[in-house]
Amino acid sequence: ETPSSSSLQMASQFAKEALSLVEKQQSHWDGNEARRMLHRALSLVALCYSRAGSAVTAEGLFQTVTEENRSNDAPEDPFHALTRREALRYYADLCHDWEKREADGDKLRQRSADVNSKLGDGWRDKTAIFSGLWFYTL
Repeated sequence: ETPSSSSLQMASQFAKEALSLVEKQQSHWDGNEARRMLHRALSLVALCYSRAGSAVTAEGLFQTVTEENRSNDAPEDPFHALTRREALRYYADLCHDWEKREADGDKLRQRSADVNSKLGDGWRDKTAIFSGLWFYTL
């Protein structure tokens, strides 16, 4: 089922606002926290572009969010891992819908499963919304 145009416009507007808020707040966060928040907002923007049919733009944003490199050697925190896991899943879906990109989609699904397997029991296999709510109640 394809989302309606008005739904995509609304989702895109909310994603744009989220990105704008993150950019305004970055000076209040340390580098890792700012990066986590930016990646969450970029992931939502990428999903909007993906659903709107702008595959190339979505792919670039998904690549930014799903990069493996971190600025330090600290283990990845659960919030960022959840964001990356979901972005990998959505990126995999995008590739599966893209002609001749199914193999890339399969690799991305495997990467998502790898991230998921490293999450603690409270976060593993949960939807992003449930996991996010659980995270904030601790």
